[in-house]
Amino acid sequence: MDNIQKCIPANPDISGIGVRAAIYAQNLLCFFPVFFYLSDGEITMDELAGIQDQSTGMLAIAFAILITTASLAAGHNPTVSNYHAAIILDLSWMNNTSTWIWFILYVYERSKAKYKPVEATWTSWCASVWSAAYTYLLAPEPAGFYDFEKNQGIFRDLWRSKAMVPVRRLARLIPAAPVLSLGSLHLSFMAAIGIWLWSDPTKFGKTIDHCTPILAVFGVSTSFNSTPLRMFSLTMYTLLLIPGLNLLAPFAFFLFLHISYNYVHMKISKVLQSKTWEDPEAGVDTSTRAKSGVRTAFLHVGLSCLIVVNILFIIDTELTLRRNRNNQDDHERDWGFGQILALLLLLVPLRDTWIAFRNIRNNVQMRFEQAFNTVAEADTARDDLKQLLVDGARPGRPISGRFGYLLHLAAYHGKQDLIEILIDNSRVDVNAIGATL
Repeated sequence: MDNIQKCIPANPDISGIGVRAAIYAQNLLCFFPVFFYLSDGEITMDELAGIQDQSTGMLAIAFAILITTASLAAGHNPTVSNYHAAIILDLSWMNNTSTWIWFILYVYERSKAKYKPVEATWTSWCASVWSAAYTYLLAPEPAGFYDFEKNQGIFRDLWRSKAMVPVRRLARLIPAAPVLSLGSLHLSFMAAIGIWLWSDPTKFGKTIDHCTPILAVFGVSTSFNSTPLRMFSLTMYTLLLIPGLNLLAPFAFFLFLHISYNYVHMKISKVLQSKTWEDPEAGVDTSTRAKSGVRTAFLHVGLSCLIVVNILFIIDTELTLRRNRNNQDDHERDWGFGQILALLLLLVPLRDTWIAFRNIRNNVQMRFEQAFNTVAEADTARDDLKQLLVDGARPGRPISGRFGYLLHLAAYHGKQDLIEILIDNSRVDVNAIGATL
């Protein structure tokens, strides 16, 4: 009787606490560098490249999980059940978060770009996306770009043939947009496994007899054999199957948030401005007029939506495991190589978070030192020095050049106001010995 109750086979390398904790932490940790980078109100190309490297690493791990699941489910002696495959698909939705994070930051950077920023309109963004897609997918290939200078023979002829045109275009696209390319391919691979699973769950992987697992969908218990669940899953995964096209709906959602916010903000600003002109004594401050440029504050809502979605998937996964605990083999709690390795991989997002924090501190420090030098050589002080101190600048650090410390620089130029700013900061050592002039 006990064997009948424990009808779900154990697979701790998929649903063990170590694997789950590693995936949860990895996906939530990827938000920390983003908020660090956004703390100064701008995203540089170096910061965007850092997020790109982080996202590429996470997608590589996500691919490895899906490839392992597909290989274990195939063959005459599968070792992964349809129940565990459903858990893997839930975790795969989370693993694709890094794709959307990168896109949100890309929108932020393009909107704030000093050279040709993209306006917050559908026309501007459609033109921008179409221009990038046309360049890599439809435009004529650069003359000689794909030729092999040294290699001759059948391989060169095959590479230059018309049949290889899609492959050559992908060879240009993937290095140019690795996060979007890998994210789209990951969604397609995930969708293929989802269609394979839900087209006939009884024929996927290792068969579960004598019981029917329960899945949590938005917190609601749903039978694994539920026809509405099966039809809904097949519909969702079918929509995500085609690479490239599976990115359009999420792109449209985040752009809708961005464009709608700017549109509403512009309308409100015009109303406030018209009231000021009609009734100058109405008490409406003209400073409420919209400043030139695109507003990007509402993109934070997009990041918040991603966090909420991740939390929902975590809750559903944990509820699914808890509600099937009585039917789960006791070996599910065993610790093995897979769980320990998953926890060790947490070092990657932890490293990225630390690098992001360090880069922010170094950037603030560099801006502070540049601003301090500018003010020291000018006639008046500027308020942005105090703001940079609030942001975390460290005025007591040694500086390069002829002066040992900023305090000595200010004293050399006779800037009493700057000396007062530094002395008011408790992190400045007034007894520090500088360089000899």
